[in-house]
Amino acid sequence: MRHLLLASTCVIGLAGGWAPPAGAQPAEPPPDRIGGIDSDRPLLLQSDTLEYDDAADVVTATGNVEVVQGERVLKARRIVYARRTGVVTAEGEIVLMEPSGEVLFADRVELTDDLREGVIEQIRVRLADDSRFAAVSGRHVGGRSTELRKAVYSPCDLCEEDPTRAPLWQLKAQKVVHDKVTKDIEYEDVFLEMWGVPVLYTPYFTHPDPTVERRSGFLTPTFGSDSDLGFMYQQPYHWAIAPNEDLTFAPIFLSKENPVAFAEYRRLFEFGQIEVEGSFGFIDQKEVNPRTGALEERQDRFRGHIRAEGDFAIDENWRAGFDLYRTTDDTYLRNLDFDNEGSLRSEAFAEYFEGRSYGIVTASTVQELRSDVDNDATPTVLPNTTYSFVSGTGAWGDFWTFDANALALHRSGTPESRRLSVQGGWHLPFTTGGGHLFDLSLTARGDIYSVDGYTRSDGSDSEGVTGRIYPQAMLSWRYPLVRPAFEGTVLVEPTVALVAAPDDLNPDRIPNEDSLNFEFDDTNLFSPNRFPGLDRVEGGQRVDYGVKTAWFGSDGARAEVFLGQSLRASDKKVFPSGSGLRDELSDVVGRVEAAPTDWFDVLYRFRLDTDDLSLRRSEVGFGVGTPELRLTGDYVLLDAPATTGLFRQREQVQATLSSQLTQNWYVYGSHRRDLDADDPLEYRFGISYADECFIFDASYSRTYNTDREVNDGDKILFRLVFRNLGEVQTSERFGG
Repeated sequence: MRHLLLASTCVIGLAGGWAPPAGAQPAEPPPDRIGGIDSDRPLLLQSDTLEYDDAADVVTATGNVEVVQGERVLKARRIVYARRTGVVTAEGEIVLMEPSGEVLFADRVELTDDLREGVIEQIRVRLADDSRFAAVSGRHVGGRSTELRKAVYSPCDLCEEDPTRAPLWQLKAQKVVHDKVTKDIEYEDVFLEMWGVPVLYTPYFTHPDPTVERRSGFLTPTFGSDSDLGFMYQQPYHWAIAPNEDLTFAPIFLSKENPVAFAEYRRLFEFGQIEVEGSFGFIDQKEVNPRTGALEERQDRFRGHIRAEGDFAIDENWRAGFDLYRTTDDTYLRNLDFDNEGSLRSEAFAEYFEGRSYGIVTASTVQELRSDVDNDATPTVLPNTTYSFVSGTGAWGDFWTFDANALALHRSGTPESRRLSVQGGWHLPFTTGGGHLFDLSLTARGDIYSVDGYTRSDGSDSEGVTGRIYPQAMLSWRYPLVRPAFEGTVLVEPTVALVAAPDDLNPDRIPNEDSLNFEFDDTNLFSPNRFPGLDRVEGGQRVDYGVKTAWFGSDGARAEVFLGQSLRASDKKVFPSGSGLRDELSDVVGRVEAAPTDWFDVLYRFRLDTDDLSLRRSEVGFGVGTPELRLTGDYVLLDAPATTGLFRQREQVQATLSSQLTQNWYVYGSHRRDLDADDPLEYRFGISYADECFIFDASYSRTYNTDREVNDGDKILFRLVFRNLGEVQTSERFGG
């Protein structure tokens, strides 16, 4: 017969034995917080049999014994409570489940009647994150800590075929103390073993228990070497200032240079967040002598960088933020492997949202790090203000739009310009009964410029105030035709757009700052103004036409082909040579996309010369194979004039071959090459292992990127991550 006892009923005095006598409570945190039993909560005892020896004053529960109080559960085959000595003994398949998620297993437990002191034999503990302890014996001390003797700790799963085999790694210590108040796990006389073989010894080691998310302390260091900087050692220290704020200070010590200070700061507010990182040091610098063109070394130059960002939700309508990224010189970030960017952008902004209105004000500047770009020629934009409004729909389904932009460009010298642009429009989308989709747009835009120091194409100066009025009408038509076919759905959709505007609206006195780099492709074929910015407009009359054919399979497979072209009535050379829109009849643009199975997908975008159908632009991205063996790649061909001469002709290819060898092992290799110059750009190879307790990564890369003091080089990265203990990284870079 199953027996049940509630502590609050004081049945045979058992309940009183689970809590310290009145007036004898120790001056410590409440027992329920540190592992003891809380006398304010009822205690439930159930077992197959229950006996009480009145003479010996002993209560014995036998058979499937279970003691429950709150979220804490104790199970055993047999529990004996000696009331005179205040000793509780549990025997046989003991399981103690804590509210924190920890589970204790033991063969025999002997505790005081408040469960705060006692001895445990053959103890095993599973922590909240499924990592485990095992020990010959243990001791429960003061209800706040557990001491283990001859203990082993590991988060690794045991081998299913042979559970007695040593795990991938484990810590084996003479003594382990788990303090549940400070949430520390401390080890004395400890070895780190891998596959049962000792590889590292330390007399003392500590780490937080799994319930700790963040804490101040030293983090795992990083080791490395560089042909120019020498041996490197970086030792991070993490300072958890507050639950919403922390600072990581990670100085870098170099054998061939002075130390470099590096730090990261983060703070979370109720209305936003900020992150700041920075570094500085007195490092030798190689600079190009402007007279001789030779590299000359400057000793102990102050060099560094700062990078910060913030986002703030001021209220339901306003949001503001900033991005700051600056460095002392062009090559510092790449020389110390902080970043490989060619330019650094800094910006502050404020945004406004309300209903159908949106506004943004920004101020930005760019620091150019490329040797062939003059930093003084890059303008500071202050301010750049944009406002947009879309009305509700009218009786015919029509709506109105209003857009405005005010911008000012500043340079250390000239040229400089200010621009105000305002545009309004009326739009009417409608559908006929036969399924024809029309969209009519009538817009008018006015631009006013104030310019200083610009030079016209004839060599004369452009000064003062100028402007233009740009009205435009556009009517587009689409007719999607759909029918079931080939175990799926086939779509054929022709599209035609008629656009009309005055011609010759780009006089020399209006500068071109935001529409220099133009490329014609399938994404902007049907755009009202195909220039990317506002400084240039596309006037005249034209017709844009294209057709999309697609198939969508019932099993998720798909394929799509698009071809399009534009015909302009005017022979004005609005667009740059080689853009694909220079002549009246444009180049042919297209897109082919296919994913017939889940192991193959390809996207091909192209532009063909309208005269001989030769390739002017070609981009291919593909992926083929399963995770067991997968090949991905990208190919790009850009004709030199397509980018208005800002960059040379490019033809590059990149391919990556990867394989998920097993559930845990992964390998890959990649290569990027400049086909136009027939030169390699980068090689990269890697192998990694990951399981529930251990991560191993090794990679090798060689890059070809010589720029002043930054040379071609090789890099080897090696990373070991021990779950719950941190990670070890090494890197080696040597010049080529």
